[in-house]
Amino acid sequence: MSEARQTLPVAGAATMTIALKRQLECQQAAKVIHDARSLIGLSVGDLADMWGIHPRTVLRYTKGDTPPKLAVRKSLDDIRELAHYLRKVFRSEKAATSWLYTPEEMLRGRRPIDLVIQGETTQVIHVLAGIHSGVFS
Repeated sequence: MSEARQTLPVAGAATMTIALKRQLECQQAAKVIHDARSLIGLSVGDLADMWGIHPRTVLRYTKGDTPPKLAVRKSLDDIRELAHYLRKVFRSEKAATSWLYTPEEMLRGRRPIDLVIQGETTQVIHVLAGIHSGVFS
């Protein structure tokens, strides 16, 4: 009987940890999707196409109703990092958005936003990191 009493709190803690993890995943996804839409200018349709999911699923992520799958979380990590560098490099959201939608020589004349939509966000992050660190000044 004492073993059962010792096991119950651990099981309850595990359940609480799972629920907390789910809640935090949902909150972070919603925050990054907000940045993707407002700062980067991606639409719900763009995000759905990038992730190979239905736009309604993106909306569920936005509302914090559903935690994203692993592949989507990886993409969200890239978007989070992209938003971080956009805020560090540019003084305004307007300047950041303008840069994203203008062909960039360091990306072989491609627009950064096109690379983001194609899932090649890392290339854009590397250019911004270089600009931020002064490598490309």
